[in-house]
Amino acid sequence: MARRIKRYPPCEICGKTPATSFSWFQKYNDESGLSGEWKFVCACTSGFETYYVEFESFFSSPAETASWLAHLRGKSWMDWNDFANMMRRFEHVSKKAA
Repeated sequence: MARRIKRYPPCEICGKTPATSFSWFQKYNDESGLSGEWKFVCACTSGFETYYVEFESFFSSPAETASWLAHLRGKSWMDWNDFANMMRRFEHVSKKAA
């Protein structure tokens, strides 16, 4: 049986408050053009994140999770390896926070 998250891990940026979203931060790289990085964060990043998915929506149901993943599939900038790495960090830190 899957374990529900009771307490979200701390924000990867400030580390002070629980994260509330998965956020993508756009970067420009001279060699490869547009790139970015996924992190789990709190409201401290609301002024400079490029895209975000709130936990409340993403985790509300299995269907909603699937819907968000399908939506992200259509984004030309989506880096699935980076997203998976963020999810692994989220899983690891969530286990500690439980």
